[in-house]
Amino acid sequence: NNWRRQYKGWPALKKLEAIDRMLKSVAETPPPVRSRAKPYSLGKLRHTLRTHYDRKRAHYHLEAPSLHDRDLRRLFVDADEGPRRLSAATFLRQHRKEIRERVARWTGEYEFTLDQILKEMIQRCRDLDLRLKGPASQVKVDFAIMLAVHTVQTLHRGVEWHPM
Repeated sequence: NNWRRQYKGWPALKKLEAIDRMLKSVAETPPPVRSRAKPYSLGKLRHTLRTHYDRKRAHYHLEAPSLHDRDLRRLFVDADEGPRRLSAATFLRQHRKEIRERVARWTGEYEFTLDQILKEMIQRCRDLDLRLKGPASQVKVDFAIMLAVHTVQTLHRGVEWHPM
């Protein structure tokens, strides 16, 4: 077999050979279930992706966004204090990738986990109509620190992030 030559001398070869033997032993056995039913076919779905994800979030009791409000209000200002300033939500969306990557590099946390918390913070900034306060470069650094702290606190509390 070609794969035997390819993996000759590898520790994985024994496992591959064991799997090969197992598959050969059941190759002629008919499948125990012979149904053509498609339980998850698109035509049978009755709710939207939004509903699906809302249910998932509720099931896993994901962190309430309001936990971020105090720190967000320290970093940004209300719209009435700076109506001409850039929206905090817009600023964070523009710098999302850079912030997420920087925090992931220093915390060792998965970007997916950081992105979930970041999404909540962006939504809270939008809900509260917060605006940029101070120079963008400083706000970016301060926000990255805040995201790292919130992520560590979230993980320390034992809240797990699950793929949705």
